[in-house]
Amino acid sequence: MKVIELIETQKVPLELIAGKAGIDNEIKNDFIYFPELLITGISVTSGIGSIQILTVDALDFAGDNLDNFKNLTKTSPPCIIIPHDYSSPKALINICEEHRIPLLVTYLTPIDTRNRIEYILEREFALSTHIHGTLIDVFGMGVIIQGKSGVGKTEWALDLVFRGHRLVTDDVVKVIKLRDGKLVGEGIEESKKLKYHIEIRGIGILDIQSMFGMRGVRERKALELIVTLYEGRCETLTEITGIETRKCNILGVELPEIRIPVNFGKNISSLIEGIALNKLLKLSGVDSAKKFDKELIKVMKTHKKGKTEDIRQ
Repeated sequence: MKVIELIETQKVPLELIAGKAGIDNEIKNDFIYFPELLITGISVTSGIGSIQILTVDALDFAGDNLDNFKNLTKTSPPCIIIPHDYSSPKALINICEEHRIPLLVTYLTPIDTRNRIEYILEREFALSTHIHGTLIDVFGMGVIIQGKSGVGKTEWALDLVFRGHRLVTDDVVKVIKLRDGKLVGEGIEESKKLKYHIEIRGIGILDIQSMFGMRGVRERKALELIVTLYEGRCETLTEITGIETRKCNILGVELPEIRIPVNFGKNISSLIEGIALNKLLKLSGVDSAKKFDKELIKVMKTHKKGKTEDIRQ
């Protein structure tokens, strides 16, 4: 990502006041550096190539001393950000112009600025992949509906939105692996005007946000479940009992995968809701399939013991 691209995202209010020649500087990492030690002349090894945010205290210390601001260039920052309510020192402006370092101002606090930029850069530098499917927020669970073309993924997603759930994206899901190892899914559309549109065969393009408002959509969602639709009957005993859970590996993270055979008259939306609620139960420590299996074995053993005693009598 370049500095100009960070500015153009408009997710962080930034205004360029100096160093325009460096507007195409590459941002090479997602670490945001507060250079208090560096500005005092202390030699540091951290913050190399990182965006720098100067606080009011750091600016007060540096004053208009050219040597203090020269220290900032030792880590080759792609840009420097300062508060909008602080009069920009001429020495800092000169250093930025000389070293082609964009000097940006923002009305946000230093912490808010760091958090917003880290949020953008974390996704920029994170591992990511694209998955064919539809991502829906069902009861707070991020569910990707997969399946061959024509199996009905989008139609069932529309039905889920009618039931009060929220569409994240249709057709292609961009999956991002965050620092904590969690997976987040979002759309791939570069233009906001293209987001939240779905195509229903025989009907055409539908704008879900215009139809349902913000209650029917959301920008991104953490992934918890994969639901794969396929034509036919249950293929294995595992799919019938649900005691063992199939896993799907995405970017090194395993997610539970539930496979649903699609037959005429089957209400897939209700099944997906049931799967999401059952997953929430499991997270609370209740596994319905294993609980049922355990109780069934107990009953069978008791029944067998009773029969044995009857024979002996």
